[in-house]
Formats: sequence, structure tokens, C-alpha cells
Amino acid sequence: RGSTMIIVVVRHGQYIGFADGPLSITGNEKVRELGEVLAQDLKGMKVAMLCSPKQRTVNTRDSLSTFLNSGHLEVLESLDMGCCASELNAHSSKTLARIEELSSEYDAVVLVSHSDYVSLFPTVWAETVKKSVVYPEYPIPFASARVIDTETGEVKFIKSCVTA
Repeated sequence: RGSTMIIVVVRHGQYIGFADGPLSITGNEKVRELGEVLAQDLKGMKVAMLCSPKQRTVNTRDSLSTFLNSGHLEVLESLDMGCCASELNAHSSKTLARIEELSSEYDAVVLVSHSDYVSLFPTVWAETVKKSVVYPEYPIPFASARVIDTETGEVKFIKSCVTA
């Protein structure tokens, strides 16, 4: 394995229901489109995929895994945060520790979570690991991602182009 690891933080696809539910038809389309883009970005990489326990994130992770060389699928409670930065900070140490554990075996880790997590996690990662600044991204559309290059600290934003 090389020294660079890629961390991809994905917002789940659009879903049916109020609190949680399966992905909608549009949600599935956008996740498939994102999967095609990530397949190019992560080509040849061994990928671990983690998600929150919510059905919409599990469905998103499972759909994306069909496009990627995913050798590891896991549900991680620390990816199921509420809606504020203080909750993310409380959970991020568990997520960062799990990424560190996986880094010896995998080239990339995909985290499937919720809007605020996708917006704020790269900021927490940069402050904690790189001692640098990465600004939050708003809004975070369904089935979009922020891709972190752990060597350079660069963060790329990928949005789906499928219209609702």
C-alpha cells in the first residue's frame, strides 16, 4: 500500500419516508451516478465502506459497493450523528480511530452518512490530523461526496448531475 489514503464522505441518496426509509427511484439513480464517478476516482484501490445504521445510508453504501473494489462493509454507530458540529466532534474520534485501523489494509475508506457529517467531517479531519483548515461545504445535496486526499489534504466535492 502507498502512503496516500483517500477518505470519501458521502451523503446518502434521497429516500422515502420522514425519519428513515429505503432510497427513492431518484435516490437510486443519483447513487448509481455517484458510484460511476467514484469507480473512476478509486480505480484499482482496495476500499472499505462504512455507514451509519440508518436504512438510507446502508442502501447507499450497498449500491456504491457494486461499483467499487469493496472488501469490507461495516455499520459504524459514530457515523449516525445529529445536526450539529458539537455532536460530530464527540463522534469523530471513534471514526478517525476506525479509519486509522483500516489504513494498513485499505487504500480508501468510504463513509456514508448524513448532510452535516459530510459537510463538517473534512474540517474535523483537517484540524485533527493535518493541523490545517478545510472549510465546511453547504449545501450538501443527496448522493454527493467530499473526497479527501490524506497526503495533500486536498478536498474535492462531487455532486450528482441527475435532476430530481
